[in-house]
Amino acid sequence: MKLKTIIVTGISGSGKGTQGRLIQEYLEKETDKRVEYVETGKFFREFIREDSYASSLAQDLAKNGGLQPLFLAVWSWGGQFVKRLTGDEHLVVDGSPRVLAESTLLHNALSFFKREAIHVFYLRLSDDAARVRLEDRGRADDTNAEAVDERLAWFNECALPAIKYFQDQDKVHYHEIDGSLSVEEIQEKIQNIISFEE
Repeated sequence: MKLKTIIVTGISGSGKGTQGRLIQEYLEKETDKRVEYVETGKFFREFIREDSYASSLAQDLAKNGGLQPLFLAVWSWGGQFVKRLTGDEHLVVDGSPRVLAESTLLHNALSFFKREAIHVFYLRLSDDAARVRLEDRGRADDTNAEAVDERLAWFNECALPAIKYFQDQDKVHYHEIDGSLSVEEIQEKIQNIISFEE
């Protein structure tokens, strides 16, 4: 199996984190290669707990529902790419890109690192279905209806064009999957796609 570069994305509540981890497990089981898993959301959660001026500013943004600046998002995955990619591992990216400018930078970085087999999996889910899942998830930031509505609106306005950017890019295989399917059904579709390209 070729080295895979996989971007898993979707609206909040679409299950991208769950699918990303299942992809990691699948690749580790099916190949003898390491899987580098890059999760922007986890990076930001850890970063805002640090004791620095920058992290305190990011924490204030998070408390007020603001979007973290693009340079921090790029630093989060870009720094991991520089430190950890060796050219002999699979790569799974979870949670990026979030805005169109980030898409072009991510694509540029993947080209620099000579990543050839790039798959973007967009887990398509309606706003109503996402809202129900977020309520069921029960996290503190998922129970405020107004905040959830703002997050969903932001996704449709900003993140969706960033995802759609990859539809027409060279060396990128773009896949939309019905995010309302079960975890197992979605994962089966993803595995069938990435295993088909040996």
